[in-house]
Amino acid sequence: MRGSTIVREVRQLSCLPLRRDTVCHLVLVPHAVEAPSLNRLLAADPALALAGLRRVPPALARTGLGIAQVARAVRAGELYELARSAAGCEATTAGRAAGDRLWAHSIATAHAARALARARGYKHPELAFLAGLLHNLGLLAVAAVAGDVAAELLASAASPAALLAAEEKGLGTTHGQIGRELADRWRLPAWLQDAACWHHQPPDALPASARYRALVELVHAADEAVAAGDFALHRPVEPDAWRLPWQQNGNTLAATVSRGVRQSHAFLRSHSMGAAADEAAQPIVAHMAELAAQQAFLQADLDWRRHAWARWCELPPGAGPTELTGVVAEAFCASTAALAAVCYVRNADGSAAEGTLWSDAPRPVSCSLELGGGSPSHAEQVIAQLRPVWRNRSYRAIDLEDGGESLGHVLLWFDDYGPVGGELS
Repeated sequence: MRGSTIVREVRQLSCLPLRRDTVCHLVLVPHAVEAPSLNRLLAADPALALAGLRRVPPALARTGLGIAQVARAVRAGELYELARSAAGCEATTAGRAAGDRLWAHSIATAHAARALARARGYKHPELAFLAGLLHNLGLLAVAAVAGDVAAELLASAASPAALLAAEEKGLGTTHGQIGRELADRWRLPAWLQDAACWHHQPPDALPASARYRALVELVHAADEAVAAGDFALHRPVEPDAWRLPWQQNGNTLAATVSRGVRQSHAFLRSHSMGAAADEAAQPIVAHMAELAAQQAFLQADLDWRRHAWARWCELPPGAGPTELTGVVAEAFCASTAALAAVCYVRNADGSAAEGTLWSDAPRPVSCSLELGGGSPSHAEQVIAQLRPVWRNRSYRAIDLEDGGESLGHVLLWFDDYGPVGGELS
């Protein structure tokens, strides 16, 4: 396949294929799509982590992001659908070998980046882990469309300079540029665009356009450390040769990297098929993934926690009381099967309340409050502004406090009191 054809196909990719063991793990391991198992699975497969990152709301994906936050953005049905699609993918022997090398190098770089971030006092070590995991986005994409070509490139990767020269000759571009283009087209965060593009540049050679210099420097240092060890891109992956002890001649970084790769490999292989997950089993796994996806999508429609999280992520920066209380009121209705819920907060001096009534749809609640010892409680004053169907029905109250001071309430109406007079007329 010509280099221009490969680059064109790479640019048309919609996602990266999951590893075979990831597919088996998702389908065969109970609770694989729930934390903490999902967190470990995302950290053990760059393609799965990438798929999750693409679903994180942009406002949350800028800084301070980690695997745990990515896991919360992915629905079970989407995971099973990814597994079903990947189960049908086939790769040549050379392509699988290239994928294994890239996988081991990516996992190693992620663990090295996090360890270096902690040692250097970088305030977002989990973000460094994600950047290290996905820094070779361009190479992963090339391996997805042309595994044999990727294997040839990796064989020449005795040094970063040799790899980049081979890419320029064979593809007319580098994996850094490919990674940046994909990250931009897939609307991935700017920190990943920088890490994917500039991770081979030493700190003094970074261009002025690099926005996350500290993070790129960490990934560069991690990539160089890994390239000098057992998980360099040109080395074959031989899990049976990964020996204990992890503490390698007192080198704690090498020990951390080795431990991370070994544990990730063991975790991915912890499904019931183990090493026997070959091509013959893939149609069965694909069918199981399809059934699991259908079931998960049905369950997701009834999962109030997912819905509440989605609503929360949709809130604009600086959202006011009406938007915030709407999410809370709707979540209480869905989680407790209440007929209706009001969530409101008082202003700074307690003279007004603002919030949302949620029944079948949100309705704003806003009223002034009387202050003083003889005044009704502010909950009663808020309820007095509602329609008779709610004013005349008993309710249950949950106090919202901060430092012992009551700031507002969540008021719930249930269907265990029967209709009130005139309600059904």
